[in-house]
This record gives sequence, structure tokens and C-alpha cells, in this order.
Amino acid sequence: IWWGPGFVVVAWIAWALAPTSGWAQVALLACVTLWGVRLGLYMLSRRHGEEDARYRAMREHHGPAFPLRSLWMIFWLQALILWLASSPALVAMGAAGPPVTAVVLAGLVLFAAGFALEVSADRAVARFKADPKNSGRLLTTGLHGAIRHPNYLGEIILQWGLGIMALGASLNPLALLGPALMTGLIIKLSGVPMLEAHLAGRPGYAEWRGRTGALL
Repeated sequence: IWWGPGFVVVAWIAWALAPTSGWAQVALLACVTLWGVRLGLYMLSRRHGEEDARYRAMREHHGPAFPLRSLWMIFWLQALILWLASSPALVAMGAAGPPVTAVVLAGLVLFAAGFALEVSADRAVARFKADPKNSGRLLTTGLHGAIRHPNYLGEIILQWGLGIMALGASLNPLALLGPALMTGLIIKLSGVPMLEAHLAGRPGYAEWRGRTGALL
């Protein structure tokens, strides 16, 4: 649940410590805050007091050693990833020169498109799961009838939107480190692969996978 709000805290601290702040920095701060708070609240609404299935599986696998292993496998590792993935905010807040307006606006448009896609996909999943008749079934209509993981696609798009905004505000290519890292994690590690493994045993999964792409 802390994942999204963690980015918000980093961004606000960076903004508070920055020697100067222009409209580009404020716009980026607003986008990070909107995304992070919404994501945190969405994850909170999904948990209902239950542990995430991925963490539960890790807890069962490691047994008594889990508390110590989770310190570095979950908390320290995620803290490091969060810091690196916050590069758009960290780089932009420290920029002193005038922004390249067209680039910042292009990133803002990209963020808005990705955010809208992610919210739409999450709402569709929430409505689907709210119906008891869909228990154990797959959502394969609407956005999910075109691609299997529209929420992850939206996340990738909005992250690159933040990176491009920061690039326009700072002219520092390190602004793109965060989006590149997040894209790699979603495609190769903690996003699509883990969710696909979780869904693979459900009826109709093979047919759904055969006619749709994961992200495109």
C-alpha cells in the first residue's frame, strides 16, 4: 500500500528542499501526488485486511526465516527501487534553468493518457470482482478484451510521461532512469510475469492469451 504514497513523500521532500521551483516542477509534483495517492487508496481498498498473495507465498516459502529475509528482500529492496524510480522528481526539483515548455507539455499529455487508462482498467476489474458470479473467472471483455493488462500499459505510459516532463524541466537524461526501471520491472519481473503466473490456472486463460497481447 505504501508503494504509491512513497513516491509522493519523496517528491514533496525534493520540492521542499529545492532552491527554486517553477511551474514545471509544480506540475510534476501534482502529477506524482495524484498518481501516488490514488494508487495507495486503490491498493488499500483491494486488500480488505488481507495480505497480498505474493507476500503470503513468500512468507510460506521461507517459513521462520521470512522476517529477516523480508527486511532486505522487500523493505530495503523496494526502498532502493523507489529511490531510483523517483528520478523524474529528484532530477526535476533540482533543475535551475528554464523548462522546455513543449517537452513538459508533451509529458503531461502522456501522463494524463496513461493515468486515464490505468484508472479505467482498475475500475473495470473492481466492477467485475464485485459480482459474486465472477468468482474464479477472468475479465476478458472491454479493455481486457484488447490487451490482457491495460492497467500495466497505463502505468508504463504515465511513468514515461513523468520522465519526459522532468526531462523538459531539467534537460537531464537521468530523468528517464525511473521510467526505464519501472518498465523493466513491469514487463520482466514484478508486474506481468507474476500476474500471469497467478491467472494461468483459471478456465479460459489459454484461449484469452492466444488472442490478446499482454500489453499491445
